[in-house]
Amino acid sequence: MKSEVPTTVSELEDADSYLQDSDISDWARAETKPSYTYAEIAEKPELSTVATTGSYEDLSDKPTIPSVEGLLRAEDAAETYALKSELTPLANVQSDWNEADNTKDSYIANKPSLSAVATSGNYNDLSNKPELSTVATTGDYEDLTNKPTIPSVEGLLRAEDAAETYALKSELTPLANVQADWTEADNTKDSYIANKPSLSAVATSGDYTDLEHTPDLSVYALKTDLTPLGNVQPNWEQEDEDAADFIKNKPTIPTSVSELDEYDSFVQFSNLSDVATTGDYNDLEHLPELATVATSGDYADLSNTPTNVSEFTNDAEYISKTEFDEMKASYERQMLGLRAEMAVGKTYKGAFMSAFSVSADRKVVFSQGNLQYQPSTGTWRFAEHQYDVVGGLEKNVPGNVGGNVYENGVKCDNNNVNNESYTGWIDLFCYGTSGWNGSGALAYKPTDYTGTNTDYTSENLYGDYENADWGMNNAIVNGGNKKGLWRTLTLDEWKYVMVGRENASNLFAYARISIDATVDGVTEIAGFILLPDDWILPDGCSFTATPMTLTDSNNGVDEYAATQGFDANTYTVSQWQKMQAAGAVFFPGAGIANIKNGALQLKNVIHDNEYIGYWSSSTGTPSVKTVNSGWLCVDKTKKVVLGYNTKAWGLNVRLVRDIE
Repeated sequence: MKSEVPTTVSELEDADSYLQDSDISDWARAETKPSYTYAEIAEKPELSTVATTGSYEDLSDKPTIPSVEGLLRAEDAAETYALKSELTPLANVQSDWNEADNTKDSYIANKPSLSAVATSGNYNDLSNKPELSTVATTGDYEDLTNKPTIPSVEGLLRAEDAAETYALKSELTPLANVQADWTEADNTKDSYIANKPSLSAVATSGDYTDLEHTPDLSVYALKTDLTPLGNVQPNWEQEDEDAADFIKNKPTIPTSVSELDEYDSFVQFSNLSDVATTGDYNDLEHLPELATVATSGDYADLSNTPTNVSEFTNDAEYISKTEFDEMKASYERQMLGLRAEMAVGKTYKGAFMSAFSVSADRKVVFSQGNLQYQPSTGTWRFAEHQYDVVGGLEKNVPGNVGGNVYENGVKCDNNNVNNESYTGWIDLFCYGTSGWNGSGALAYKPTDYTGTNTDYTSENLYGDYENADWGMNNAIVNGGNKKGLWRTLTLDEWKYVMVGRENASNLFAYARISIDATVDGVTEIAGFILLPDDWILPDGCSFTATPMTLTDSNNGVDEYAATQGFDANTYTVSQWQKMQAAGAVFFPGAGIANIKNGALQLKNVIHDNEYIGYWSSSTGTPSVKTVNSGWLCVDKTKKVVLGYNTKAWGLNVRLVRDIE
C-alpha cells in the first residue's frame, strides 16, 4: 500500500536539521559580507570616559589632596618653575602617517604595514580581545589597582626645597625634535617608542592564514566541485514504477467534501442563515432595541444627564467659574502688587508699596490704613483695611454707630476718644497728641480732649519736636513695631501730592466703597482716592478723576471747588482690592470729634455735610500758630481745603514712610 505523501516540511523525519528559506537573512545570502564599525556592535560593554581618555580628571571619587600652610602651593610654584604644558620644544613638528618623504621631520621611519583590522577599527576583526578590568566600565577610582599612595602632610615638598629637585624656567633647554622609530630597540634613544603594542602576525601581513580560530572549511564543497543531477519533472499520471518521472506513494485525492475525514465538522451553505453570507445587520434576528444615542452619538440624545458639576463622580478635580474668577482676580492683584513693589524698590511692613511724590526730590509710601489707638493698653496700629473707620454716635442720627471696626465682637465707638480705660479702638486725634510732652503742652496724650486750642503744642511736629508726631514717637505694632519709622506729611507735602506733582489732576477723585455686608446700618464708606505717580488702571476697573478749580488762596490756605461728589466713583470690596493692588490709596471719612458746650460731639461726613479731615505735621502761621495747624479737608459740599484748622478738633491721621 502506498504511504501518505507529506505535505509540509514539518512532517519530514529530519525537519529539525533544515532551515526554511524565510528564516535565512539577507546578510547570510549576500556573497560579500558587510563590515561594521565599533559603534554598530551590539551588546558592547559600556565603557566609562576614563577607559578611552586615560585621564585622571575623568575618574570619579578622586581623593582630595590637601594643601598645607607653609608648603609650596601650585600658584606659588608657577612663579619659579615651569609646567610641562608651558615648555615649547624647538621646531616641534607633528608626525604624519601619510608622509612618504623620509627627509621630512614629519616622516615616521619603519612604519609597520597594518592589516585591515588595524585601520577599520572593527571590534569583530580583532583576535584575542582583551578582558576589561572593572574600572574600564565603572570609571571609579576605587576600582583601580595599584593606586598611588597619597602622601600625608608630613614630608610634602617645601618651597625652599623645590630648587633641589626642580629646574628653573631659565635653566630649561628644550629638546630637539627626533623622529620616532618603530624598530628602535634601544630604550635610551630619543627615537625609541615606549609601550609599543605587540601586534599579531596578521596585523602586518594581512594574510588570512595568519588569523587564529578560523572556521573549518573542509566540510563545505565548492560550487565548481558539484555535479548537478539531471532534472526530471514528476508525472502524476505515470503508472510505470521504473520510470524516472513516476511518483511513488501518491495520495488519494478526495473529489467531494463528503470524502473528507472531518466531513461532519463542515456546514453546508444551505444550513446557513442569511446574515452569514450577507453580513447585513438588518438580517440578524432578535435585534436589541437601541436608544437614539446609540446611532446618533449626540450628547443631547442621552437621558438622565448631569445638570451640574456636583453630580459627577470626579467633581473634586474641577472648579466652578466663580472659583476660577476669584483665582484670576487674586492672581491679577498679586501681579499688580508686584509691579507696585518693583516701582518702590523695597518693601515696608504695614505699607502699600506704591510711590507718591511729595516734593520734587522726595517720595513716600502710605500706611495700609488710618492710625488707630487702644487707650487701655497704649497700643498703636494701622487699620486692617483702607476703608476701615471707627465711627460713633452721630449728633443727628440717634442710635446709629457709623463705623465697621470691632474688638472682641464689640463695635468700637469714637465717643470714647477721651476715655483712658477704653478697651476698644479710636481713630480721631487732636493735634500733636503722640504722648510726648517735650514741647510743654498741657494736652499731649491721645485721649486729651479739652476743647481749648492753646492747650496743644504750637510747634511743628518735626525737627526739634518730631516726637510730637504720632509715628515718630510710637511703635506701630503692624508697621514694623519700632519708633521713628513713620511720620505725618507736612502741609506743603499734602499740597504737592494733591495738586503739585506731575499729572496731579488725573490722580485724585471722590469715591465710595460698598462693604460686603451691612454692619449696624453701614453699607458704604465715603472718602477720596490718591493714585501713585506711575498709575496704570487694572483691567476690569474704572476710575474718573475729580477736577478741581482753585477758588481762593490766602495766608497759606488754598481752597478748591470740585465738580463731583462721592458718587464719582463707586467700588465693591473686590473691585477695590484690584485698585489697591495696583497702588491706589483710599482715605475714608471717619468724621470729626470736638468738645462743644463741655460735651464731646461727633460729626460724620455722610449725614452732616461735614468734613473728612487729615492732620499735617505743620503748625499754623506765626500769627495763629497757637490755635491752628495744617490739615487737608475734603467735604460733601465738593470743597477741598489745604490750609489750617483748630488744634482741638479730633481728625484722622494717615502716616507715611520715606522711600530711602
